[in-house]
Amino acid sequence: MSEHPDVVDLLVAKTPFDAQVVAGVLREAGIKTFVAGHLLTDPVAISETLTNTREVRIQVPADKLEAARSAMRAADNASHLLDDPGFDPGPKSDGV
Repeated sequence: MSEHPDVVDLLVAKTPFDAQVVAGVLREAGIKTFVAGHLLTDPVAISETLTNTREVRIQVPADKLEAARSAMRAADNASHLLDDPGFDPGPKSDGV
């Protein structure tokens, strides 16, 4: 069940860090994103987070579910470029 009535689960991340990476990809694509279960509100949550046994749900508006899936596929396809030794990301910009 989602924490917001008009959102649906897109995926479950294995760690809060992974959830924030996914949320960043979706927000860059212009998709409002909710990360459910990432707050440390009790000792069990803290323990689960520290031992990486806490799963975190990524939620998006129901009408943006397909766009979110497309954004994640595009990010996954682009991530393979980083493994290519011939990939040249271009010159570094000042301030980055």
